[in-house]
Amino acid sequence: MKDTTIKVHNVKCHSKAFEVKWDGRKPWEYRLNDRNYKEGELINEMEFRVRSNSFTGREILERIEFILYGGEYGILEGYVIMTTKEISRKK
Repeated sequence: MKDTTIKVHNVKCHSKAFEVKWDGRKPWEYRLNDRNYKEGELINEMEFRVRSNSFTGREILERIEFILYGGEYGILEGYVIMTTKEISRKK
């Protein structure tokens, strides 16, 4: 039987970058590909404040629509640029 569970990647997002995402001006992510990201999977970005070393509680759940892999197009080896589409958000 085929597993149809969609993987969710819970990731930290520093407040400055998160705010741009929250405003809808950043429909993409540039990340280390340490999680073997795949199109169709979900990213749950959780706002993180570095100074207080704490999460704010705000989150944005997105689906990975397209991925450019590192080693080409000027992207560092081991990194990815992913276009994302928002599914939901939590304040």
